[in-house]
Amino acid sequence: MLKRVPFVVLAAAGFLVAPHASAQMKPFVGGGLGFNTAAVDVTDQSPGSPDVKFTTGKSNFAFQIEGGVRFDIPGPIVWGVGLYINPLKLKADDFNDGAGFTQKTEIKNLMGLFGELGWKLGSATVAYGRLSINQAKAEITAAAGAVSASASKNFTGIGLGAGVRQALAGNSYLFADWHHIIGSEVKLTDPTLFGPDTIKLKPTITTGLVGMGWTF
Repeated sequence: MLKRVPFVVLAAAGFLVAPHASAQMKPFVGGGLGFNTAAVDVTDQSPGSPDVKFTTGKSNFAFQIEGGVRFDIPGPIVWGVGLYINPLKLKADDFNDGAGFTQKTEIKNLMGLFGELGWKLGSATVAYGRLSINQAKAEITAAAGAVSASASKNFTGIGLGAGVRQALAGNSYLFADWHHIIGSEVKLTDPTLFGPDTIKLKPTITTGLVGMGWTF
């Protein structure tokens, strides 16, 4: 049921803006730089032993590209839908025991679809909230000397965000944006890497950006 909520909200937004789309639709593209925290709740299940649970997290440099359309309908409301992609690897854990064994957890290929609802604070300033559906890949890589192995699986997640954008001269604007994603739990099992263990990962990603965009 929870996975259907973003689709329902985005569909409702589309119906609301449709009557005004022909005159008020404004395509946009933008990009932002900032930092994020990629965290993973880990459950290590080994046959015959109690589950081991812990959380890892790392801060990362963030870079995001986005694009879509906004509908500047009459009144204080601005609607929008769009896509984003974060092309960088996000590190959630980097373990080194000092004796030759290393293990790292990364989140890759992060992207998503978002719906946006904004409120005009002035002639050039809009505050907005976002609801997103997201997809990425969680990957664990371990190495002991010259031997290494990895296991990975795609996951989905629901995100909430908020931000402010300020129009500049011409068709450009500046923005500051915050986005929090709660990912679905995935199971990774690889006998060559973890023995008979099953590793459960539940990722969360929080991103803060400042950037610039253009409307057309």
